[in-house]
Amino acid sequence: MRDLNTYSDGLNEIDLDFKYITGSLIINEITTTSVSLDFDITSMALQPTSYVITYQRLLSDGVTNDGSSQTITTTSKPAIVTGLTAGRIYKFSVTAYRGSQYGNTLIYPAYQLSNPGFSGSAIAAELDPKKVTPGKSYFTLTNNSTTGKEYALAYRTFSAIFLPSETIVNYTGDDGVVDSAANYSTNYYSFGTNIIMDSIEKSPKQGAGLGFFVGANGTSGYFIMIESTASSVSQDRKSIRIVKVNGKNIKVLTDSQRSAESTFDGIYGGRTYSIDVKVKIDAGTINIIAYINGFKITATDKTDLSVAKGLQKILAPTERVALLSTKGTTAFDYVYGSNINKKKYDDSNYIVNSYQGQFSNDTLNMSFGEIIYDGYQKDDIVTKRGIGIDEFGTVVREIFKATAKFTSEVAYPIKWSTGDNKYAKVLGYKISNFGAEAYVLNNTSTTIPLADGEAASFYIFGNTIGPSGTLEYNTEDPGEYVPKEPVIFESNWLQSESDVKSLADWIKTKVVNRGKVVYMEVFGNPLISVGDIITITYPYQGLAVGNTSKFIVTNVNHSYEMGLETSIVCRSL
Repeated sequence: MRDLNTYSDGLNEIDLDFKYITGSLIINEITTTSVSLDFDITSMALQPTSYVITYQRLLSDGVTNDGSSQTITTTSKPAIVTGLTAGRIYKFSVTAYRGSQYGNTLIYPAYQLSNPGFSGSAIAAELDPKKVTPGKSYFTLTNNSTTGKEYALAYRTFSAIFLPSETIVNYTGDDGVVDSAANYSTNYYSFGTNIIMDSIEKSPKQGAGLGFFVGANGTSGYFIMIESTASSVSQDRKSIRIVKVNGKNIKVLTDSQRSAESTFDGIYGGRTYSIDVKVKIDAGTINIIAYINGFKITATDKTDLSVAKGLQKILAPTERVALLSTKGTTAFDYVYGSNINKKKYDDSNYIVNSYQGQFSNDTLNMSFGEIIYDGYQKDDIVTKRGIGIDEFGTVVREIFKATAKFTSEVAYPIKWSTGDNKYAKVLGYKISNFGAEAYVLNNTSTTIPLADGEAASFYIFGNTIGPSGTLEYNTEDPGEYVPKEPVIFESNWLQSESDVKSLADWIKTKVVNRGKVVYMEVFGNPLISVGDIITITYPYQGLAVGNTSKFIVTNVNHSYEMGLETSIVCRSL
């Protein structure tokens, strides 16, 4: 009987075999002429010491070798392959070695590198904001590919995005083979855009989206994809998906859309959809909170090298944000990306859209009680904090001033609110007991209702102050032998019994019982004189042990009848 864990056929050692030969090789482009190859080794029983990489350039049919084949050896993973030709198709294979022993071969049959320019309908290209003219036209992407697997994509780097620190941690398989992955320090981010798809008359099947942590050449990243209902229904999938793209591998992340009530439905062309995303990265976990016109969808991605079918790692964070069109033509109003703090990430009411009071040079100056709109600031807030936003569309964002005077009782206002209307934002406001005023920003490039009695609303909320019922409170009797000093206090402004009690006790302890005068006769003591400070312990007068009070002597008399007696008059300090 042979032990299959140690059996080898010649130099071919099955303990160095990859568990899945097809589909487990992850390819990511570094540039248009270089790639990284990653693969899972935790299913092996022996620890590899090197890897042999073979890559062959293929003809346009994606099958035939054009005669170009090269082999390299590396001792680490991911393996880096350079010197490739942009736009060409390659076949990659990997074999694990331990000395002269080797296992089976992991194969990626055909991978096409990206072209260096944005010259096709399904090619990633870096977006140069200097080539986009703000205020004249939207930024548009068109995808006419019929394969359903190619996307028109444009991306750019935002300097307002700061990457977390990285540490390498080891994972051990069942047989002791060690593989490694990256863990990251805790950081929080926000990303977003506003998309306008073509009208349904032109093309009922349309799709677009937003990507973050996008890799080189746009070949990897996390994407929020929106498809028109006509398109998603025809392919039996949700209208909104959170997708992880790793090279040519695409995985739809499990999200919170698990019932009819928690699923966003009804995506139509010719309408505007805002995508706002909050992201938390912590060690080997990425938490994603996406808002589509305010509708919340969540998903999580985790590093796990013990999954059934090979490698499972979170994508490395990058400063790149991408816009994409999956079908038809999509216009983009703006795009933003930046770090946020933990408080903003945890706050469910925090709207991550950078237009919420964080745009251009425009500010509201509320100094000296006056609200002044200033569009000519020399120091750009956005520029100071790093490039975090691009504007494209015909953007004239109106600021509306609202004024209100209260006609009922004296009020206690709290704040202005736009309710569920995500297209309007209160930039600044002043409130008083008798009135309020606010400045409201239109976040879109079109006319929106500020309040229409339905979805859009604009109001100020708070409490009114009115007369309450009579609230009476008598302080406790200080004691049988304590002189009573009745004091009655009435007020129309106390709104609760606890306030009444607090005020009565304060008056009793701080006012009424201040300045006690004590008359007493004691054994003769000629040493006591006017001005002396004495202490008295007398429980019947509330002067118990441990609660003594200091008194100043104001009068002293001595008498002699059957012995010397002293009469003292003193006042509390």
